[in-house]
Amino acid sequence: MTLPALTPRGFWTRVAVFGASLVVYMWAVLIMAREDSLVGVVLLSLGALFGLTRLVVIVWLRPSRRPK
Repeated sequence: MTLPALTPRGFWTRVAVFGASLVVYMWAVLIMAREDSLVGVVLLSLGALFGLTRLVVIVWLRPSRRPK
């Protein structure tokens, strides 16, 4: 499955969605750390790392403002 062309509106939508997911992951990591659940912290940290990677890729592939 391929992703559709990244329009400026789609770019900011993806940035907002993945940014919000990172906030949720970090919140869950804090809760797991309070509960002393090492497995939960590790798994959620891996999920957050994956989300951060997607956010970096989206910013890297940002559509240019110059017409082709």
